[in-house]
Amino acid sequence: MLTSIFSALMLFTSINHPEAPDIKGLWFCAEMRNSKILIYEITNGSLEAKITESDDPDYLGKIFVRKCHYVHEEKLWVSEITNLNNGIKVEAKLSLQEVNTLKVTGTKFFISKTYYWKKVAND
Repeated sequence: MLTSIFSALMLFTSINHPEAPDIKGLWFCAEMRNSKILIYEITNGSLEAKITESDDPDYLGKIFVRKCHYVHEEKLWVSEITNLNNGIKVEAKLSLQEVNTLKVTGTKFFISKTYYWKKVAND
């Protein structure tokens, strides 16, 4: 009986809060000076991202996505992104558009900018 209740509770939870899409891994963004971006988990589902390759050597190794967590109600990831050129922090929303495309929109006040990152295939 207890097992049945637990199973029903787990099913209800998974229906109302499906798992967050996995966005971890290596991504490419041409608009960010041909940068490759590594998204990785730091703690309990919270993510960060840093530049691993770029045409701009000043970008290399910079962690610019922080406090990234999934919001089930909105079905997207929310984070803080630091502009690599001027250090300004913006609120960002990340959503998987297709299996290999991540839409990243940063907003500060009434201004927003959207980038599309492409998943880098595993070698």
